[in-house]
Amino acid sequence: MFVDERVISGDIRQYELNNGLFNILTGGFGAVLAFNRTNIQNEKLNEWVGNQSLDDLLKMENGLLTGKAGIATSLWESGYFDKAKHLFDSINHFKNNSDITLSSGLSGIGLAFLGLSYEKDSIKYLNKSIEIANRLEELLEKNVSIVPYDIDIIPRGLINGWSGVSLFYSCLYKRTKNPKWLILSKRSIEKDLITGKFDDYGAYQLEDISRVVPYLDGGSAGVGFALIELSLLLKDDLWREELEGIYKIVKSKCFYNCGLFRGTAGIIAASNAIDKYYNRGINTDNLKTLDLHLFKGKVEIYTPGDFGYRLSNDIFSGSLGLLLVIQGIINNTNYMWLPVMNIKKVFESNS
Repeated sequence: MFVDERVISGDIRQYELNNGLFNILTGGFGAVLAFNRTNIQNEKLNEWVGNQSLDDLLKMENGLLTGKAGIATSLWESGYFDKAKHLFDSINHFKNNSDITLSSGLSGIGLAFLGLSYEKDSIKYLNKSIEIANRLEELLEKNVSIVPYDIDIIPRGLINGWSGVSLFYSCLYKRTKNPKWLILSKRSIEKDLITGKFDDYGAYQLEDISRVVPYLDGGSAGVGFALIELSLLLKDDLWREELEGIYKIVKSKCFYNCGLFRGTAGIIAASNAIDKYYNRGINTDNLKTLDLHLFKGKVEIYTPGDFGYRLSNDIFSGSLGLLLVIQGIINNTNYMWLPVMNIKKVFESNS
């Protein structure tokens, strides 16, 4: 049994997903990641991490946000190197995996291995990333259908679509300089771009049946991150119109939620990434939009989760995701919210 299952209050997915109380997306290891990256010490959380059984962790699924790959990153950054390495080494058999996504599938796992490849045993983990990249190429050729981890998730964009594959390929090209990966990065993101749409005001969003979506998960804000990485590596501003269209979204005051993946926080993260890409400097004015969402106590600030049904602390919908976005703005660093090691080496936009 896991020890002290619930350490944070989060989205209802804590109870709907396998290991939702523990993963990066909605669970306790998301808190571990966030506290490490914002230099917050919490004795109770440290004790919880130390008490988690390796045998139980090894039984989890492999995903970056939903399973072992992200937890291993969090453990490594906490100093539990041996436990983290056991988790990383347990992730194998990619030929049988048809999940392409960043959240639960191959592109996220590949990024986790890439982050680790800048640490120790670089060839071993880089080779695992290349094995994953070759499997993703097969799935790209087959135009495989995307089946997200949740029925309520849109199967496109950065977190659960082909833009996540593009991001992985871009980072693999940065690591290896093999032009094949850059070509595949462009092919992958084009599968999401064909669903893009400009409105009458020039804002750029992804179309999903009867609506358009601006968010990090399933929308254009997430695509923006992948476009920036690819543009920097190509040394060509091919998608300036799309990026400026994504930037216009942040001026809106009406968003679905507050959170990182499907709300205001993720759009703020994308707009700051675009500012960084165009060397405009840090813009904190966009944070004022958060006042429409947050609940303020005497000294505390509370974050409503998905749909505003309940307060949430998790990375997916709550305060930890927002905390990492703000820390990223302070540090002028993208992807603080993504459980990948060495983000200043892995991502060209942070170099």
